[in-house]
Amino acid sequence: MHDEKPNNERAKKQDYKVRAIYREDCEEFILRIHYAHRWPSITWAFGLFLCSDDSGDNNEELCGIVSYGTPPSPSVRTSLAGVGYSNKVIELNRHCLKYNRPNEASILISQSIKLLPLNKIIVSFADIGQSHAGCIYQATNFMYTGMSSSALEYKLHSNPKIHDTTIKDNFRSQLNRRKLLEEKFGGDLYRVWNSRKHRYILTRNTKIQAKRDECLSLQVITISKSNSKS
Repeated sequence: MHDEKPNNERAKKQDYKVRAIYREDCEEFILRIHYAHRWPSITWAFGLFLCSDDSGDNNEELCGIVSYGTPPSPSVRTSLAGVGYSNKVIELNRHCLKYNRPNEASILISQSIKLLPLNKIIVSFADIGQSHAGCIYQATNFMYTGMSSSALEYKLHSNPKIHDTTIKDNFRSQLNRRKLLEEKFGGDLYRVWNSRKHRYILTRNTKIQAKRDECLSLQVITISKSNSKS
């Protein structure tokens, strides 16, 4: 096991392994390290393992995770692939690194994608509210399709870090949810416009990509990598 933080030199692919991991392996990264501090929908999760000079799994350290799951919005799936292929859309919804050495994110994401089923359309978002531009997605051959729209989301004065989804889950699937939330939280509840996000997509299967392109309502945009920093 590694006791010290690795130096900041560019990570080398041969020093790492990427393989499937369990949900519980992600907990420290998702709830403590990632800025959102909440669980997303997870169907697949993969870990980035830093290997020591000695052989054997006991000399590997889990230093990063990436997870994929169902996008929360049906409209996102439909806009990317049409009704007929919307069930093929998955979201890369978390990637988080312990040390964040240069090239680690690229190794983790590119290798994890190879472990996914071939018939998937992958979407991911870079939050401008966190000063993210999606540089890692550009580096791993995702296509940039512009900005997501902004929407009103719930916040609590007493705890602004609680996510809109967590608040709304108090009355999930109930038609009068807004009224119920207002009754429960009172003046503590307020709404703000959320930050827009850069949207990226990737399709590995050429047949699925051709069908997706027939339905795609989003324009693929060429951007300069020099203009993005994260």
